[in-house]
Amino acid sequence: MNTACLQHDYVSSDELTAQSASWWRTVLGVVGFERPPQLDLAQVPVTASMTPSLGDTDNLCEVWRVVGGQDVELSAGSLRQGRVHYRYCDELLFGSITVDEAMLDGNGRNSSAALLRATTTASMDTPGPFEKVSTQAYFNVTVPGPPDTPQQTEQLMAQFNRGTILSTAIHEAYPGHYVQFLWVPQAPSKVRKLLGASSNAEGWAHYCEQMMLDEGYGQPGTGAQDARDARMIRLGQLQDALLRDARYIAGIQMHTGQMTFEQAVRFFVDEGYETHAGALVETKRGTTDATYLYYTLGKLQILKLREDLEKKEGAQFSLRQFHDDFLKQGFPPIKIVRRALLGDTSPTL
Repeated sequence: MNTACLQHDYVSSDELTAQSASWWRTVLGVVGFERPPQLDLAQVPVTASMTPSLGDTDNLCEVWRVVGGQDVELSAGSLRQGRVHYRYCDELLFGSITVDEAMLDGNGRNSSAALLRATTTASMDTPGPFEKVSTQAYFNVTVPGPPDTPQQTEQLMAQFNRGTILSTAIHEAYPGHYVQFLWVPQAPSKVRKLLGASSNAEGWAHYCEQMMLDEGYGQPGTGAQDARDARMIRLGQLQDALLRDARYIAGIQMHTGQMTFEQAVRFFVDEGYETHAGALVETKRGTTDATYLYYTLGKLQILKLREDLEKKEGAQFSLRQFHDDFLKQGFPPIKIVRRALLGDTSPTL
């Protein structure tokens, strides 16, 4: 697998921000997503946030514009203030970002975010299910900054290429984590609203990365500019899937004494096609997260559930209805979702 061109094919700052208001309707409509019933999106605004340690480079600005939207002001070393937007069908959800100087350490970093910076590249931080005051959801992206060297910056930025940046946005926002969060009020019990399984939440978001492309997004005219662009988007999705497979193995082997830290770094480089800087991030996370195999595990369980339900329902099967019914369950272990949708206790894999 040659990822050289993929890792350096950065996204143009105008590629996504120039899309029309119908873009997200196209993205969601092709796979049959609608706004969950009885949900007022105006009460659940989205604010994008980023660890305030941006380098003064065009590539960082491009990534931020693609992830967050537009009208973002950057300065060397820190993010001072910006306004971003997200599209949900025809609606614009606005949020603002302000970084207080007191929050930054001597390197322009938010010191409280040091652990997250060391172990994550992107995340979605949603309010609790019964939150009434702090109702914003945050799409976090970790980018390079001081004291990263130019080489480290280049290697870390390789994770934000044309294909993987779209895969990440699908995973974290639409129709991944953020959409699942919007369905939480429809969960059948208080327990389902409060508790869940990572194999469901991360499995759903990882499933969405593949499902969106399988259902037509990322083709010329629907997210891709041309045939080459479509291939780059698919390659990015596959690169992210390979990364999750590498986590599956490294997490188990490190915590059973079969792989050292250094061996895990090399494994991510050789078998996961990660840069050395990216491999360090993944390995550090693995030292504290022995079961970050749940991405691949959950995706495979959801794909099998969908396949089994389609066999059972035949011509009556609806992908839209499957997604709606899945999300209505909250995010319990897939075994419980299978029982609700299939009416049996058949194996998840």
